[in-house]
Amino acid sequence: MRIGLTGNMGSGKSTAAKIFRFLGVPVFDADAEARDLLEYDDETRRGVLNIFGQQAFHPNGLPNRGLIGKAAFKDSEKLRALNNIIHPKIRIRSDLWHEGHHEAYTIYEAALLVESGSYERLDALVVVSAPSALKINRVAARNGWSRRHIRERLKNQRKQRELLILADYVIKNDGNHLLIPQVLSIHGEILKKCGRAAIKPSF
Repeated sequence: MRIGLTGNMGSGKSTAAKIFRFLGVPVFDADAEARDLLEYDDETRRGVLNIFGQQAFHPNGLPNRGLIGKAAFKDSEKLRALNNIIHPKIRIRSDLWHEGHHEAYTIYEAALLVESGSYERLDALVVVSAPSALKINRVAARNGWSRRHIRERLKNQRKQRELLILADYVIKNDGNHLLIPQVLSIHGEILKKCGRAAIKPSF
């Protein structure tokens, strides 16, 4: 089975992914793959150059991620063009990656899993949720961004309530619910669907 894992920026999606990895579940990090494409894939780099101009890359050839991100999230057409370049390539990479694994299931982790439509190709969707104020505080502490900038970035992501409607499983990362028991429960349910027995981890 292929299971999607998503959540708004600051929800704690990556933390949940780490727990799944600890349980032995292979995790495909789509956001990391996007960064890799931007840095090493010539076709992707040419496309980004056409969209954002020479300033999209530093003189040393490395992508100017700050400029690309800021420009894309201020211009919906540029964001759409960027996604049209990157998402099909990530889809191909993820398919090849999944075929190379033989565990009961794999996780496809992506911030824009629903926005890209990739979730429709998966067997189930796990959504990590958190209160808006907590998400903003987490991102501000992690990235040093202003709260205004974070709110603008969040506007370009699917609203949490819309993600929850599509979710088959929900992980509440609100500071009141422990993450590990929730992930263990979901892990057990998915293994049952796969016809596998869950092995109790020794935390």
